[in-house]
Amino acid sequence: MKVATAGQIDWSTVAAPTTNKTIQGFEIWRFNDDLQATHPIYVKLEYGSSFWSTAAPGLAVTIGKGASGADITDVLVAQTYVSDGTTTATQASSSTPMEHIVATCSGGACLVIVMCAADASVYGSPVVIIERSRDNAGAATGDGLVFACSMGNATSATQSLPPNPFVAVAYNSMIQNRGPVPAVLPYTIAGSALAVNSSLATGVIAPVLPWVAFAPGLAPWQPIAALTYAPGDAVGGSVITARLLGQDLPYRVIPVGVGHNGWGISLREHRGTASGGATLAANRAVGLMVLWED
Repeated sequence: MKVATAGQIDWSTVAAPTTNKTIQGFEIWRFNDDLQATHPIYVKLEYGSSFWSTAAPGLAVTIGKGASGADITDVLVAQTYVSDGTTTATQASSSTPMEHIVATCSGGACLVIVMCAADASVYGSPVVIIERSRDNAGAATGDGLVFACSMGNATSATQSLPPNPFVAVAYNSMIQNRGPVPAVLPYTIAGSALAVNSSLATGVIAPVLPWVAFAPGLAPWQPIAALTYAPGDAVGGSVITARLLGQDLPYRVIPVGVGHNGWGISLREHRGTASGGATLAANRAVGLMVLWED
């Protein structure tokens, strides 16, 4: 639900940015679920250009327990610039209409935003996922919050790029853990390095990879707003049924590509080098699907 505050963006008059990483206006929204009365969540969305280019969209997100004027108070997730885009971003400036989706979980305990959802070739396609913590039956709780977003800077679907960030926050203490999206795929699949056509089940839709959130002082929980899949295991744009926490839930498949990539990691085993440790696969073509209820 949009919060009425002065100074918010006027979509009828706002001009396109002329420089990169420029904010042109903001909106403040709040959750509207049953937990909002006791554990409020407010989200500030700032709209503009990407970090690298005026041709790609930019979106900054701040999450907290309250809002005062244009500011978020009791900040749970500090301002994060989503989807940095690339230095060669051009397709996002096309005049061709593109599909953007906004979805919420049943009951309103999550928010999902996917820009340019149907066209994976668009550079700098912001994705935002915000969800309350869950109990073992999948019901939302006020204990914590997860935030994940796209942070790609690639010019091809198979280019090496950092994994997308994942944040888990304990609501009362406001202490957080940060890291990559917690989904791990094999480094090689059927003898070949992970690629955009890789399948975990030889072309049959394989089990999805759920995420697990760890926040300080809380028992781990499983988010349901988004899942990871191997790129060859689902058709972009389709809606499939996945079973999580005892529920059959519908998910919209986001196609893997330049703008939608990095939703997990693949690790190579230790090779006995002097430095030791596992290494990341060069190809982060790991797909995203989002809950498709409301």
